[in-house]
Amino acid sequence: MGHSLLRMLSLFLLNTLLSCGHTEYAELTFEPNSTTLYSGENVNLTCGINVLRIPELTPDRNGDYQCIAHHNSSEENKRSNRATLSVSAHRPRATVRASRTSIPVGGSLTLTCSVEESAGWSYDWFTRSPDADETAIATNPVHNSLSISQGGSYWCRGRRTHSDFFSEKSHVHHIDRTLSNRSFVVLQHNWTQIFSGETISVSGEYWCKARADWYSSTEWSEAIQLRVTPNKPRPRLTADNTTITGKGSVALTCSVENAAEWRYDWFRRTSRICSSDPKI
Repeated sequence: MGHSLLRMLSLFLLNTLLSCGHTEYAELTFEPNSTTLYSGENVNLTCGINVLRIPELTPDRNGDYQCIAHHNSSEENKRSNRATLSVSAHRPRATVRASRTSIPVGGSLTLTCSVEESAGWSYDWFTRSPDADETAIATNPVHNSLSISQGGSYWCRGRRTHSDFFSEKSHVHHIDRTLSNRSFVVLQHNWTQIFSGETISVSGEYWCKARADWYSSTEWSEAIQLRVTPNKPRPRLTADNTTITGKGSVALTCSVENAAEWRYDWFRRTSRICSSDPKI
């Protein structure tokens, strides 16, 4: 293939003009000027003022290329530099990277699109919100970066400059936007200690965030520490006297550790005396 195309180039470039009666050095270049081209795209081979276009490249076009310049009125020839054409069988995939994981309050972040191991690309950007279809938000920008201030799903693709050849679209990148509101974790019962069998039955740190939609949320709340005691506490009964004399009385006191957080039920033998007072 390389030899046949070289011969074709030699014939195509037969009329390359020379200055001062001498053959100029012939330089062979590719457009796109990339170390790797891909199946399906086109390439222009330029030698002097002559251009040869090879459409819809395939891997069997791989090889070294050279053109030959011929003088019109002499037998003097000049060979160009050798240029290597490398054609990949697979269409490349674009990649999106973000400067941070979420958009801060009142701020923005930068997304960057790139195509693996190749140059000569411009970039198209796309987004989608939960209730909308795919939307093109930037087409063929000069730079490969995009500044955003709204949460959403974003992706990109590469486009060969001055061509309709596209890379595969990148994977979708989900971006959250942080809201200015704060979230808080609050215990329903402001008890200093929880016991097994109560409504809250696990221990550890807890924190939360609130979400307005799929892509907008508050910052994480501060953590709250919850401690659970595995055994139920035992109340302690005390009396200010052990004997009731005459028409006197005895004060009984029931207490549990952290007494302010408890109510009390009183019993006499098998009868229950309903009372929340720790003393009777």
